[in-house]
Amino acid sequence: MAAAYAIGFLEGTGWHAYCLAAGGLHAYSYAPMPIQLVFHALLLLDPLVALLSIRARPGGPLLAAVVMLADLVGNWAVEWRAVSAHPAAFLRPVGLLPITLFGILVLLTAFPLRRALTSGGDDACRTSRTASTVTDSTSAALPPFRGGWYSSRRCVPGQSGRRCSGARLCAGAVAATYAEELRALADRVDGQPSTVRGD
Repeated sequence: MAAAYAIGFLEGTGWHAYCLAAGGLHAYSYAPMPIQLVFHALLLLDPLVALLSIRARPGGPLLAAVVMLADLVGNWAVEWRAVSAHPAAFLRPVGLLPITLFGILVLLTAFPLRRALTSGGDDACRTSRTASTVTDSTSAALPPFRGGWYSSRRCVPGQSGRRCSGARLCAGAVAATYAEELRALADRVDGQPSTVRGD
């Protein structure tokens, strides 16, 4: 549905850009001044709605509904007399009919789409918090070792010279440091250099 929003509003952006290029500031001189201002504003509002829709922002559907409501009111106010005099002229694949159909689609789906985007963001946040809690708990349960430390945030082993950042464990660095601990323990027990390798 967000893709349909983006396509529709990008098409509207192209049309208003064409009108402005062809007629300049007087492209909508046939309409009252308030409606002219609305039509000119759509040149900025349409691409904004398309961008918000592509990025799946919860505010996008609400802005889309407001923009389409203003667009429908403006177009129907301008075309009402012509449609009343010749209703068949309304049944064309360009002009007022596609604008009306797209506007109805946006108005009917704006709130459900916003609710879906908002709940999706909340689920992602809950999943992220749960994963962070599990990772931190796992890190806290691991035994300490000499020469470095590890956690879900960082891992700076003492002799490996590697540094890892981000919400993950540095498994390679942990294994290398434990191998160093085992080698040192073997040296103390046997009194001789150990052949245990850390790589």
